[in-house]
Amino acid sequence: MCTLTKKSRCEEGCLNLCIPNFRLRGYSVFPTLGDLNGKEAFLPQTIGMVGAALLFSLLPSNLKLKPLFDKNTYSNVLSGILFGIAAFGYLLSAKANGIATGFTISQMNVVLATLLGVYVLKEEKSKRELIFTLVGLVLVVAGGIITTIMPQ
Repeated sequence: MCTLTKKSRCEEGCLNLCIPNFRLRGYSVFPTLGDLNGKEAFLPQTIGMVGAALLFSLLPSNLKLKPLFDKNTYSNVLSGILFGIAAFGYLLSAKANGIATGFTISQMNVVLATLLGVYVLKEEKSKRELIFTLVGLVLVVAGGIITTIMPQ
């Protein structure tokens, strides 16, 4: 609950939650509204994402940082390309399997990302942390399987 002294921070936090929520809903729902397949919906969404990224980089709070000219921006292009490939797969899956199933399947990437982080990038984990991580991954996979095979 917001108190009077924390009202502006609470409003800012609520706004920071609402904007991504609407973005995610638009990202998931808009492609299924029309009679579009994933390939046809991909280009408009890509244009929208690039436009939004450029807009955010030009916000007054970011102008002094000059994110468009930072070398870290260019080093993150590879992860953006990989995300684009994943987004394309999601759009194809959402149209073919429905939003709920398509989104669930697309979020299974956390399993691969976690395993790559632990085994390829050699993230330090205690034995207890590794056990909890692996149990969590098994639960994620089980949830994905259950969601996928449930009758619509």
